[in-house]
Amino acid sequence: MKTLKQVLILIAVLFSTSAFSQIQLSFSEFTNWIQQKAPSGYSATDFNDETGSYSAMLVKGDILISVSLNDIQQLDDDLRPLKSTSKTVEYERNGIRSLYAEGSVRVLYLQLPTINATLILGTGNPNIKKAELEKISDALGVVNIKPVKSVANSWPAEIPAQLRLETDLISIQKMEASTEGYAYEYHVKVKNDKNLIPAITKVTNTCGGDLSMTKYKNFTLICGDTDSMEGLESIKAGETVVFIYYKSNN
Repeated sequence: MKTLKQVLILIAVLFSTSAFSQIQLSFSEFTNWIQQKAPSGYSATDFNDETGSYSAMLVKGDILISVSLNDIQQLDDDLRPLKSTSKTVEYERNGIRSLYAEGSVRVLYLQLPTINATLILGTGNPNIKKAELEKISDALGVVNIKPVKSVANSWPAEIPAQLRLETDLISIQKMEASTEGYAYEYHVKVKNDKNLIPAITKVTNTCGGDLSMTKYKNFTLICGDTDSMEGLESIKAGETVVFIYYKSNN
């Protein structure tokens, strides 16, 4: 028998399957947002960064609320299947297109064009319904949510300008080193668009390297998805590509 927490995790998975475009909010900004705006009495925990979506859990006693941020198309993608399995209500509230679905679980969708995303709140608790989920969304301040900073301002100052990709930045996350000999690493997610190949070509030509390894000063850059330009060209337009910047110990 699944625990309530497992049910909530399942909610986040089931309603986070849309093809990824570009959420205009980094994972670190999502984390800060949910932690700072968690409703009174709730604690924010279990943050996860999956391909194309972020998720977290709001906890108050035995009440668990799943929070996930997904592609803006998620509401439309899930609308038809939800109508066949749940009682649904489509409406607009505070200028935000919303969808509430009540079946074995209760789910509130809020479409947020300002960050090109859909926020989904879900629970398996039968006592938490539409009005309570709306109160939680109000506490999170969805009406005032803003997009990420510009690309230029998002790059960590320590990454040399010569290594920065002049393309559509999705997020940058600093992580512990996964390879011996490095202090830490940055995982940089970018959108595969017409600017990506010229951007990486400029970096490799300037610094003297290729997709498998480009070194400049105390950083080493690789592509996490392919080690060749041919491989990069085979990635579908609009998909996410990950580049890893390793910071040396010296």
